[in-house]
Amino acid sequence: MNNNNRMPRIYLITILALLICCMSACSNITVSENTSTGAQTPADADADTDTAADNTKEESVSDTAKENDPNKDLPDIIWLGDSLTQGSLGDDNHNENNPQAPWRVLGEISGLNVTGAGFFGYKTHDIYWAYGEYGGIKEPAVTYVHWVGSNDFQVSADSIDEVIEETDRFNSNVGITKYIVLGTPNRKDMDPDTHTLANERLSEHYGDKYLDIMPYVEFVQDGVHLTEDSYRKVAEAVYEKLKSLGYCK
Repeated sequence: MNNNNRMPRIYLITILALLICCMSACSNITVSENTSTGAQTPADADADTDTAADNTKEESVSDTAKENDPNKDLPDIIWLGDSLTQGSLGDDNHNENNPQAPWRVLGEISGLNVTGAGFFGYKTHDIYWAYGEYGGIKEPAVTYVHWVGSNDFQVSADSIDEVIEETDRFNSNVGITKYIVLGTPNRKDMDPDTHTLANERLSEHYGDKYLDIMPYVEFVQDGVHLTEDSYRKVAEAVYEKLKSLGYCK
C-alpha cells in the first residue's frame, strides 16, 4: 500500500480516539456533579426504603410488647390502711368517694395511677385479710404504701410487734420490695408513750422505708382523724419519699 494513502487513515484513527476520550471525561463529570448535589441513586432509594421498613418493624415490635405486658393494667401505687387512708373527717361516711383521701390526693399531685383501700375501724390483721378477701391486687411490680397500726396501738403497746409481723408477711408472701410504711399519729385516745414507742420501732425496723408523718398532722375535732389540709400534706410527703427511693419520678 502507498504510504501517502496510509497517513490520512492514521489521522482519522487518532481523531476518533480523542473524541472517545472527551466523551468519557464528560460522562465522569456528569456523574460527579450528580453525586455532589445529593441526587438520589436507585441504591440510595433502596437503602431509605429498608430503613423505613426497619423503623416500622421496630415500632410494631414495641407496640406488641406493650400490648403483651402483663403489668400494663396494674396501678402504679396501692395505699392500704384504715379510716386515715379513707380520708375520714370523723363523719363515719366509710370512704364514700372522699376527695381528701390521701391516696386520691397522691394520684392528683403525681399524675400516677393510684388506688387505695381503707377500712374504717380495722386493725392491721383485718385490713390485710379484708383486702385479700375483696380480691385486692398483690403484685411485686406495684409500689405499696402501708398506713396501718393506728387502731392496734390505741388498744395496746403490745400490738407493735404484731403490726410489724403482719406488714412483713403481706410483703414477703408475694415478694413485694417496693413499699413504704407510715408512722402513726398521736391520736388523743392513744397513750403518748405507746405512740412514741410505736413510731420508734417502725423507724428502727423499716429504716429508709419508714416515713414520719407527725410534722404534717393536724386533727379534726374528734382528735383521731386529720383535716383535709393535713391529708394533703401527708400525701405530698409520701410522694417525695417515693421519689427519693426511686419508686417513681
